[in-house]
Amino acid sequence: MRAHLAILVLVSAVSATSAAPLMDKNTHELTNRGAIVSMVASAQVSEMRCGLKGQITKALSFADSVNIHRPER
Repeated sequence: MRAHLAILVLVSAVSATSAAPLMDKNTHELTNRGAIVSMVASAQVSEMRCGLKGQITKALSFADSVNIHRPER
């Protein structure tokens, strides 16, 4: 179930890239949104491949705490 949630978060984050790009055009560095998407993707890999439980939940919790996962207006 958590993997499905993480995939849903990643798809929604990537679909919202027109409003908030994942990478800065000038500096070619990750934006805040890009860093969160990368962190959630890494958490998903660590859960699926390495067997570490709770990583996606921790990543989403961190995204909630810093309030970056929501689209910028």
